[in-house]
Amino acid sequence: MKLRAFRGLAVGSLALIAGCASGDNKEINQALDQELFAVTQGDAAAFFSAFSSGYQDEFFPLDQARPTIAGRLQSPGKLSARRLRRSIEREGDQALATEEFYLEGVIAGEPRRFQEVQHVRLTRTPAGWKIAAGSKLYQLLAGRVEEEDRIVRALDQRVQALESRDLIRYMAVVSPHYQDQGRGPEAVRAKVQDLFESFDQIRYRVLNRKLRWDGNQAVVEQGFRLEAELMGEHQTLEDRERLELLREDGQWKITGGL
Repeated sequence: MKLRAFRGLAVGSLALIAGCASGDNKEINQALDQELFAVTQGDAAAFFSAFSSGYQDEFFPLDQARPTIAGRLQSPGKLSARRLRRSIEREGDQALATEEFYLEGVIAGEPRRFQEVQHVRLTRTPAGWKIAAGSKLYQLLAGRVEEEDRIVRALDQRVQALESRDLIRYMAVVSPHYQDQGRGPEAVRAKVQDLFESFDQIRYRVLNRKLRWDGNQAVVEQGFRLEAELMGEHQTLEDRERLELLREDGQWKITGGL
């Protein structure tokens, strides 16, 4: 009888533990779903209620980002966010959710679509499970899009300077601290000037650009097609490049890869 009673107690305890785990996972999923659903509904209050009051983001602090995000979400139907897949790992009062999602709609004046994977840290609070750090969706709404646009404008200026054979404009997006395999900015200047003197016409097309932004630094990997002409003779070069950029005094400059 004692053995039977012990078995019954053990089974009951396991069921209780499993039930608690299931309940926690349900709450975690609800918090993550609320973040996405609030974007689609244009509900800023619901969006922020999915986050802990101490939410951490090194680039966009919560108090500073709140007005920007609220403004983005003021029009229902303007944006759409949806989960594609999600997995959750939980240990005690902490959880890590790996989630692929998409965000689409008009952001910074242009129709856009992002599909990304985020690693979201959640914590159990007296008010339930809340997002504590790691939301890429939050960053996209808080200003990451505009920052990446500034990076792209710097890269576009480089292309325009190449095609217009404007050395001064080209060097304006090269950092005075440029260093790559022992070459500084003057080596870049000499290389570009030689290119301009060697050809009558230059065309440069970017292919398959991938941009990774991290605060004051960024890395861009892209293919390119360079077409040049000299006295009617046409030459073409296709290759890939990896450019490193740094934000200096509010301006994005290329620091490596040219």
